[in-house]
Amino acid sequence: ILGYDIGFRFHQAFVPRSTCFGATFGSAAAAGTLAELDDLQLRYLISYAAQQASGSRAWVGDDDHIEKAFDYAGMPARNGVTAALLIQSGFTGNRDVLEGDQGIIKTYAPCDPKKILHELGQRFTITSCLVKKYPVGSPMMETVDATLALLSKQAINPEQIEKVIVRIPASGARTVNNRHMPDVNVQFMVSAILLEGKLTFEMAHDYERFQNPRVLALKDRVQLVGDNEMERSGHRFQGLVEVTLKDGQTLREHVINCRGRPENPMSPDEVEKKAAWLMEPVIGKLPATSATLAGAQLNTPLLMATWGTPAKSCATTKYSITSPITGGVCNSAKLKTRLNGDRTFRDSTYFQPLSALVFP
Repeated sequence: ILGYDIGFRFHQAFVPRSTCFGATFGSAAAAGTLAELDDLQLRYLISYAAQQASGSRAWVGDDDHIEKAFDYAGMPARNGVTAALLIQSGFTGNRDVLEGDQGIIKTYAPCDPKKILHELGQRFTITSCLVKKYPVGSPMMETVDATLALLSKQAINPEQIEKVIVRIPASGARTVNNRHMPDVNVQFMVSAILLEGKLTFEMAHDYERFQNPRVLALKDRVQLVGDNEMERSGHRFQGLVEVTLKDGQTLREHVINCRGRPENPMSPDEVEKKAAWLMEPVIGKLPATSATLAGAQLNTPLLMATWGTPAKSCATTKYSITSPITGGVCNSAKLKTRLNGDRTFRDSTYFQPLSALVFP
């Protein structure tokens, strides 16, 4: 929860940098909490994260999206854990890498620092994330859902399909239009589902099927429309599928915010079934069941926090935050005692609220 929240805050503050930039700070925050670093060590930790934070959006040039896994997850995790281990081992560093001399808020411009603290401890980003129901590019989730819904209502003979029109909001349509990867090519996914009557993980990543003549023949009859009216509707994620048959009949299905979106979240049971669906072909049914049961037993309560208005001086900021996991409390009185007379700490706008998320 902590890592996700801090990572996203830094990502938003330092837009338009790559996601992996902010994720390094999130990983460091999570690792630092597990390492039980104190307030001063947290300052060093953020500095070590800042020195490693990097990334370019050029990963989109990788047709297989293999690099994406390293850029978004592997590298930030490595960076954050490395930083925490170094600080835990006694390494010291810059105590104010955000606002101090050559601080990243100024030198890594553009930056909107208010986004680092906005509703900190009140709004948790992880509660508004997407849990993918289908193994496809996010903008086509509703299109896949609509296609499967059509098939659930009646059998469709692929040989009798005259044409298929798919409508997606214009911004999302650009992302999934005839891409080189099966799972982000909406024309292929719709064709494959109509031919097979279902969707599997293997189908979504099958390059042989991607070049199958029968699939290509139907794919030629699938037209994608980047719909500007949908774009203006306020519903960012939606998909409309119209299948016209050779007898003149038209079948239509429109889905807005399919299951798994924050507006339409999956139940715990649905999440477990999705996990089992992915794991069973690889590790078998019994180990997959054991893994999902273990996950269901984890108790990860949200941090319960109360905040005052962030102030310029951490000596005058009044707030407290209690960890339901450890019961520990970090408060301004304690910090004032420890840091009395230290201008570097006293004038920091951002460090004190952030440091409250580590429980020494």
